[in-house]
Amino acid sequence: MPTVTCICPTKDTRQAFIPLAIECFLQQDFTDSEMLVVFEGFLPATITNPRIRYIRVPKMDIGTKRNWCNEYAKGRVIAHWDDDDWSCPTRLTEQVSRIISQRKAVTGYFSMNFFDVRSRRVSQIITGSGHLPYAMGTSLCYLKSFWEKHPFPEGHTGEDIFLVNEARRLSQLDCANGLGKMVVRRHAENTCQASEDELMSMQDLPQGFRNAIHLNL
Repeated sequence: MPTVTCICPTKDTRQAFIPLAIECFLQQDFTDSEMLVVFEGFLPATITNPRIRYIRVPKMDIGTKRNWCNEYAKGRVIAHWDDDDWSCPTRLTEQVSRIISQRKAVTGYFSMNFFDVRSRRVSQIITGSGHLPYAMGTSLCYLKSFWEKHPFPEGHTGEDIFLVNEARRLSQLDCANGLGKMVVRRHAENTCQASEDELMSMQDLPQGFRNAIHLNL
């Protein structure tokens, strides 16, 4: 059984984003992993790989869908692998290592790069204030056993905030700098609209992401 399951809840109206998510997964240097793509509707364009599973589900809210993903995940560790985000090739290795070294059940990034696919606007977001730790939901990596005790609430937005708050309440949240490690793509179907913190140039984005959007956007 794989150590990590990367969960990708999605639907057919977002299928243009999925190839990049799969590419990022297959480029990870941590290979004891699987990717679980759980989708609503019809998903005609798929990439066949023994480490990737595709499962069709009826229409449901994102909180319920994440719980469904986690229930069928084979890994002891779960990583959020949203269809519209880019992750650097070392993300899984680094996050699994942090769970072990920091002895926390949940880890994630408090800062990340954002790229607007419509305006080509680049920004960075830094969350949390003072000594209050916070991690962005799209970047979460956590023990499946922790989720089993704290499943996501039903709802179309903010389900990941619940898990972050529970981990913080129990002193089980580890936060790291994600600049250069993850890029969130902004578009018309985003379920979360974070506010901009600081505008940046395209040159500030990771080279791997710049290469990818040249091919996929």
